[in-house]
Amino acid sequence: MEHISDFLLTVKRRKGFTGYALLKVAIRAGLKTNGFGVRCHRNLLYCPAKTMPLPIPTDILEALHESAVILSPTGTVKKANRAFCATFALSPDAVRERPLWELGAGFNDAGWRELLDTVPHEPGATVHDATVTQTLPGDSARHTLRVNAQRLMEASGDADGFLLVIDDTTARIHFAVENARLQQMSDAAAAERGIILRDVLAAATEDKLHLCLSPSDLPPRPTQCEAPFALSKPTLHGFRKEARRCAEDIGMETSRIDDFENAVGESAMNAVVHSGAGIGEIWHTPTGTVQAWIFDNGTGIPVADLPRALLQTGFSSRGTLGQGFRIILQSVDRLFIWSSPTGTVIVLEQEKTAPLPQYLFDLADFDL
Repeated sequence: MEHISDFLLTVKRRKGFTGYALLKVAIRAGLKTNGFGVRCHRNLLYCPAKTMPLPIPTDILEALHESAVILSPTGTVKKANRAFCATFALSPDAVRERPLWELGAGFNDAGWRELLDTVPHEPGATVHDATVTQTLPGDSARHTLRVNAQRLMEASGDADGFLLVIDDTTARIHFAVENARLQQMSDAAAAERGIILRDVLAAATEDKLHLCLSPSDLPPRPTQCEAPFALSKPTLHGFRKEARRCAEDIGMETSRIDDFENAVGESAMNAVVHSGAGIGEIWHTPTGTVQAWIFDNGTGIPVADLPRALLQTGFSSRGTLGQGFRIILQSVDRLFIWSSPTGTVIVLEQEKTAPLPQYLFDLADFDL
């Protein structure tokens, strides 16, 4: 492969590289550049001071997707690629051997002179991701241009000009801002839907089901009864018995102990079946409440499945609720759920004695 353009086209086709990355690839591949010592530094060319001036072949410039131009030390255009001419609506003859600031197309803006002044006067000195805003031909809106600039040097150390690579990032910035705005709107709508669903589920279950919108909505942990259980099929029986023992320790009625044990076993089984494993913890309070915490690292419970799982007998969600969710809810005093794409936390609470129905507390707020 003798010609540099053949090499660049091959790299572009096989590796999917575009734009300025091709320049980097060409140099790293050790292509012949008239015997001069050239290497790549931070995506720009670097020519050691003891070598000859850096010749940048036209083939390389034309392979760039971005606009590229080589300037003399005084800012006169030596070479400009097709992308440069197309972006700024200039013909090759109109730009050759003319000062950059006399080309029109916004280059008379003081920002371009200031940019070149910021490039240190040393071999291979570069300025990365500088920003210039200006209008483009045929468009009155101001565009944001990202510019990489490198100083080219003679072997003697005298300045030999500049290499500018210019990328119009206006559309990308606009899309990023718009995507951020749409994401913010989507997040706000999702949060509102979550609040509505939380309140509806709480009302439909007489405040037994608590859909947690964040981990802070989970109940506080009291005194732990035993060490955490690594949940798996062989350990499920032991976890159930630990829940029963803690309920017995606080003097809970036998029927309520049975309900709590069954709910804990069903919840733990769902975690193991749907996510492969989990962690189980049993806690109790001095005031006579037992909690079972079940953690898993599955993909989460689809929130849209909660109403059907609650109201439809035999419905099985795609997450960790399984078919027994309705039974679990009927067996405990309170059930807390917090779910995310990285896992789910379920907390079951059972008091020593059955709490009064919520509607009695609501009636207490009225003067009868």
